[in-house]
Amino acid sequence: QKERPADHRGDMSGLSQQDHPEVVVATSGRSSCQTCGESIGKGENRVGMVGRSSGVSCMKWMHPQCFALNMRIEYAPTGRARCNADRDGALIGKGEPRLLMRMMKTSCGGEVVAKAQQIYKPANAAALLTRYLSVEGVSVTAATIGGLDELEAEHRQWAVDALEGRDISSREVPVGTPATKPRAAAARSGGEAEAGGSEAAALPKPAAKSAAKPEGKPAGKRAKKAAGAPKGVASAYTLWCKEERQAAEYAPLSFGEAGKALGAKWRSLSDEAKAPWVEASKRDRARHAREMEAFAPAPGSPSAEAAQPPTKKEEDDDDDDEEEDAPLSKRRRQGRASQPASPASSASPAASAAATYAEGDRVSSAPGRAMHGRQAKWLPARIDAVNEDGTYDLVYEDGDEEDGVAAKFIRPAPK
Repeated sequence: QKERPADHRGDMSGLSQQDHPEVVVATSGRSSCQTCGESIGKGENRVGMVGRSSGVSCMKWMHPQCFALNMRIEYAPTGRARCNADRDGALIGKGEPRLLMRMMKTSCGGEVVAKAQQIYKPANAAALLTRYLSVEGVSVTAATIGGLDELEAEHRQWAVDALEGRDISSREVPVGTPATKPRAAAARSGGEAEAGGSEAAALPKPAAKSAAKPEGKPAGKRAKKAAGAPKGVASAYTLWCKEERQAAEYAPLSFGEAGKALGAKWRSLSDEAKAPWVEASKRDRARHAREMEAFAPAPGSPSAEAAQPPTKKEEDDDDDDEEEDAPLSKRRRQGRASQPASPASSASPAASAAATYAEGDRVSSAPGRAMHGRQAKWLPARIDAVNEDGTYDLVYEDGDEEDGVAAKFIRPAPK
């Protein structure tokens, strides 16, 4: 161990985290204690430990009393550590008492954590301990160091004798049971209950999630496709992508990268270049309509049940469910909407919003607006197809598509 001059002022050259803590006099009043956060006055004693800041080794300071209170003696949880005063000596065996000299710091959340620590065998730390505990203002003694009361009764006197520098060479080193750390206890499955004595095992286990789904409407956006049902309609963009994706320029790209490149190229195409694919999509839609007319779903299948008109009782039940599940703000809006409208409001532009759109019209819509409400963002789009039920299939400028959009979620493109 290299001895530093008495007037050492925190020179950063040659610092090592294995350097023993040192007691020096503060040469200014600018430093503060790492543990309590209070300033250390000029001329006061302070204890320095080497720590890390922004990847650089530097000296961190503490009040001597705070440093003494941070010390702790415990049973070694593993057998892999060496004594800092004897780096070439034998390892500290698992369960043997060891002394920790720590630099504790209070985090922003108020939690006190160890930012640096050095490990010693109690007998090897006696001389250092005497130097630290003899500083003026330190009330901690070798017999009151933290953690002593947690050792087994027959091991405490051995530890105190070792820390005070008494000869213990003829006495056997005690071995105790290391304390279980919280992380290890939380990671353990359930064997602690059989071993006994674990508070974690005594806690009630959280109830397992039920595999049964709640009664009511089935989850999911789309009904399950019936077996043998015709293939869905392919949009112009889908048909174009299927052909364009075969080009050699997309071969080295990943799926996501190719999707971005295809979307950008599709947006750059003119209407004339897209026209053949639009016509192909129309033909595919006609094909789908013919096949759907000839398709007869099996009785009891989801498609057959969906084709049956709902009964009066089912409609009433659905209305009740929607009204009960709706948030309070939505129910209030529904209540206001149910009131008779004034003549001024009935003549508003919204009342005439039942305008129809033709294929190829430029409009604005919001993907998923029916789900997200006002949080959805209106995006420019084009009418790709007009459906028989009054809904529209849209193709957005970024290449995304949305089918079956109601007219109330579409508005003319801004001029």
